[in-house]
Amino acid sequence: MAERKGGVTITVRVHPRAGRNQLYLPNHAERVQARVTAPPAEDQANQAVVELLADWLDVAKSWVTLVTGHKSREKTFLIRGMSEDELAARVESLREDTVG
Repeated sequence: MAERKGGVTITVRVHPRAGRNQLYLPNHAERVQARVTAPPAEDQANQAVVELLADWLDVAKSWVTLVTGHKSREKTFLIRGMSEDELAARVESLREDTVG
């Protein structure tokens, strides 16, 4: 996570074509993981992750922007209207309570 002008960034490892949509943070990992049912074709998986992140963070989908990793499993998203401390607290809560 890093503060940027207008928000904070988060890097997510994405697993497309999963059995369900889910955000989680394994105990041994530093990076949020996202499982999405959508395939990686035609930006469907990216859009599914945007929706999942927006729902989890309780922000509008328009406040979540894919910055890097459009064709990679490692993606960086910009979250507007949130500080690094707020996002860090939400991420840490994933260790205890998987979302999805």
